[in-house]
Amino acid sequence: MPTNLHELPLEMVRNQPALVPELLRTVFHIDVPDQSAVTLTSESYADTNPAELRCDATVLLGEPDAPTLGVVVESQLRVKEAKSYSWPAYLASLRLRRKCPVLLLVICPDQATARGCAVPIEMGHPGWVLEPLTMSPEGVPPVTDEATARRLPELAVLSAVAHHEGPSGEAVLTSLVTALGSCPRTPGSYTINT
Repeated sequence: MPTNLHELPLEMVRNQPALVPELLRTVFHIDVPDQSAVTLTSESYADTNPAELRCDATVLLGEPDAPTLGVVVESQLRVKEAKSYSWPAYLASLRLRRKCPVLLLVICPDQATARGCAVPIEMGHPGWVLEPLTMSPEGVPPVTDEATARRLPELAVLSAVAHHEGPSGEAVLTSLVTALGSCPRTPGSYTINT
């Protein structure tokens, strides 16, 4: 049964798919296409085998019908050997369905889990090794710019979790308050008093 700790980063991605290319750029320094269209897509991969593959989230960059990049997003609370078999299948299936390059982004709650999930997966075919892109909150850069925080409140939340006690803690928390203040309010939503 998924826990809140597992689901929180996925809800952030589902709420704001633009978080994924931003994380790829800022955490991994990957030159992903800078386009306005970022789309959340289905997480199910059905094939002729009766077993269903279901990743946590999938994000497409570019036009949904002709994406330039697909990203499988997984939330991992602990290292699971079985993922070394399912993650390559997710990527191959997404690549086949969308006819574009694909990446695997694994969001972990701590550095130890991120290191464990980052172990290269030897596929057996010469030169075919999947190296998962893993991150924990510590890898998220401090978000101190209020414009960035307003544009991607989810990134501001991840930044605050990692850096609220660090040297830029006050600026990170100020940006977080700005970000939360700019979010649309819905009936029954919280009010934060500062």
